[in-house]
Amino acid sequence: MNKLLLLLIGLMWMSVQAQTENNTVLDTAPEEAAEIAEAAPPLGNGLTQLETFTDGLTSFNADFTQSVYDTQGRLEETSTGVLYLSKPNLLHWKYTEPFPQLIVADGSKVWSHDIDLEQITVREQSAAETQSPLTLLTDTDRLYQSFTLRNLGFADEMSWLEMLPRNDSSEATAISSNDFARILVGLRDGQLLVMALEDSLGQSTEIRFDNGSRNGEVDQSLFVFMPPAGVDVLEG
Repeated sequence: MNKLLLLLIGLMWMSVQAQTENNTVLDTAPEEAAEIAEAAPPLGNGLTQLETFTDGLTSFNADFTQSVYDTQGRLEETSTGVLYLSKPNLLHWKYTEPFPQLIVADGSKVWSHDIDLEQITVREQSAAETQSPLTLLTDTDRLYQSFTLRNLGFADEMSWLEMLPRNDSSEATAISSNDFARILVGLRDGQLLVMALEDSLGQSTEIRFDNGSRNGEVDQSLFVFMPPAGVDVLEG
């Protein structure tokens, strides 16, 4: 289970059940915040859009395109696939191109199936959560304790939000130790469209979501994984 995927899924679920009660999470001067608010489109700034997306969220599914860039901004690789999330901690993340891979979190274990290599890695989901924000799936208070959130304004027809790990947070410290320096989130009309992660070396990974659906009916069998016969299963 790669660290990037754990981080992205955790971030997408951190604010599922709770709502923000004040704006103290923004480490921004009132004057600057007012300027950002004025520049934001009528549908709201990045923080407002995030709250709209997560408020009452029970499930999410979308097609995705994942792009990895080097320190010079050159595209290194692109992958496509589909994802399904279901409250509180179920995940079905499937890469279809160029290398098929399936990752399933069933609430107890995390299964990663490399189809071409005919190899499966399994680990306790609780162990995965200790290395990522998965433990924050339904706890907005801890999200704001762990990250500084900043509205970045409006660009490319999206409202943008920046997440910076706080130095005094154990969860954020764990994230920083995985070499992720900041996370950018792009939203429009209360829908999650882009998540981008930048590491401490200047490399970045961008995931764009298409055909996203909030709280649609999700087949729960997607979160059940049965190892195919004859495939090696490794404890990871």
